[in-house]
Amino acid sequence: MSCPLMKVCPAYASISDEADKSHLAWAFCRTIYHDCGIYKRLVAGEAVPADTLPTGEPVTAKVRKRTERT
Repeated sequence: MSCPLMKVCPAYASISDEADKSHLAWAFCRTIYHDCGIYKRLVAGEAVPADTLPTGEPVTAKVRKRTERT
């Protein structure tokens, strides 16, 4: 079952590359959406910043962690 909130998801909407959008949809939106940090926040009625990843972290957190390892 797909995420019922996929059409209003800020992460899904912000991805312009169709291949990336397809991967995100396969990884979260069409499978484990109930574990998605964005889904949980939207269902709780909380605001979701546009840079939030499905893991619930901001995009900048992932970039920072990757940079720190190199």
